[in-house]
Amino acid sequence: MKVTTPEISWHERDPIYSVDFQPGNRKVKRIATTGVDKFIRIWEIKVGGDGKGTVEFISNLKRHTKSVNVCRFSPDGEVLATAGDDSVIVFWKLSDVPVPQNNIFNEDEEDNKENWTPFKMLRGHLEDVYDLCWSADGKRMISGSVDNTAIVWDIVKGEKVALFNDHKSFVQGVAFDPSNEFVATLSTDRSLRIFNLSNDKCLHTVSKMSLPQPATQSSDSPSEIKPKSFKMFHDDTMRSFFRRLTFTQDGEILIVPAGCIECGDKLINSTYMFSRQLLTKPSVYLPSPNKVTVCVRCCPQKFELKKISRQESGSEDQTNNNNLKEWEKYLTMFSLPYRTVFAVGTEDSVLFYDTQQQMPFAHVTNIHYHQISDLAWCLFLYKDWIISLVTMFELFYLQPFSGVYSYTKIGLSPLSQCLNYLSTGKVAQPFSGVYSSTKFALDGFFGSIRQEFALRNCDVSITLCVIGLVGTESAISELRNFGQHFLLKYIKAAEPPDAAYAIIRGGALRAREIYFPYMETRVLTLLRDLLPRTVDYINRWVYTTS
Repeated sequence: MKVTTPEISWHERDPIYSVDFQPGNRKVKRIATTGVDKFIRIWEIKVGGDGKGTVEFISNLKRHTKSVNVCRFSPDGEVLATAGDDSVIVFWKLSDVPVPQNNIFNEDEEDNKENWTPFKMLRGHLEDVYDLCWSADGKRMISGSVDNTAIVWDIVKGEKVALFNDHKSFVQGVAFDPSNEFVATLSTDRSLRIFNLSNDKCLHTVSKMSLPQPATQSSDSPSEIKPKSFKMFHDDTMRSFFRRLTFTQDGEILIVPAGCIECGDKLINSTYMFSRQLLTKPSVYLPSPNKVTVCVRCCPQKFELKKISRQESGSEDQTNNNNLKEWEKYLTMFSLPYRTVFAVGTEDSVLFYDTQQQMPFAHVTNIHYHQISDLAWCLFLYKDWIISLVTMFELFYLQPFSGVYSYTKIGLSPLSQCLNYLSTGKVAQPFSGVYSSTKFALDGFFGSIRQEFALRNCDVSITLCVIGLVGTESAISELRNFGQHFLLKYIKAAEPPDAAYAIIRGGALRAREIYFPYMETRVLTLLRDLLPRTVDYINRWVYTTS
């Protein structure tokens, strides 16, 4: 790894707030930078055979009237989006028209080598815009603002698609799910929110977590461990305007900076990693003991796994290991056949991680004087006027991933979710422990009460009702809120009056149990009694079939 600090006044000596690298295999490798001076500047980056990076000025873009806080190229690299304190999002394209010569009205552009022109502007925020993120197809974008809102835009039509105003303070970071299913926002109100794009509802608000805490010396039991709830993110005293989060390029992991963990009297700065399958709480946290983490960016290239055997780590026995696919035999954090490399920017350094280990494999620090504002592959910048280029080369363990990724998402098949709705509480289902426990508890509780009434000759009947999906307004609304309305293709929702009649009729006839709809809810329970092993096998099978 080599680090180069070009001695260039990128934006005079004003702070630089954002940087982005133009994607695509292009003859000219461009980067865009923005900052307090209201300009967007385009540069050409060159990396020599010795790994030393150099930059050359290409163009000066002027349209914003205040500081420019963020710049992001579209996924195809054809469009550059910028936004800042003037509340406007501007879209730029490289024009085929040559740069005008001797233009006395635009002295700032007299040294331009390329002609970048604004072709669209979006207005909708009331205050400064702090962050932008494109959708994977380049047709939509999300923006976050000091007005406490995030807006999803239709770029083609130039209009708002959704307005999220759930946050109570500044929205300083936004991320667009590559699968176009979710967007994520991070705010100074110390919360992370996940929104469903299909219905514009907030699916999850993540702000607190609990961890066991060591007891104090005054405790009667020195070894006693007490759980303690605490806020997961830093408050608005954090010394940065930005909290830039990101999804990995496959959408399987959401990486969120600006975290903090309370452990006894200590406050540990951290970055959280959320699995797509469980966005309500972090799966992994990456500690940053010295400084607050500000931004995260993922390398667009996937890499081969390091061949660290699970058996060597003691996580698998030999019998199980022989039944695994080749990539499943290697130690990973997220069960992916490749690893993603990402960079985390703290106030004074950059940490490089991959998805196979919690420890960083590289650490760059002590080369600048101020905090980091943004990251971009293959370079990063600091809030002062200098940008540093980091070139990774000859790293034998960073081999590009050459395989085809196709894996099974446990517990996400429509059939498995149908079983959860229809039989949980009577037939054991995996990945539904809390929900199952409440259902089984009801069965056991009322069964016990029924026996007590019988012993006391109390003429009270108890009818246990096993009800499947009923098409009430609230039930259908909940399905939509959780993005599961597609299950209506597989389950026929019963009519509410029919369900009410079945419940009343069962109680009037003093039935011990009723099942409604009968075939959908009763068949599995009958099979459970006759062929328990077969039913267990079927349940496991549908949870591993996408």
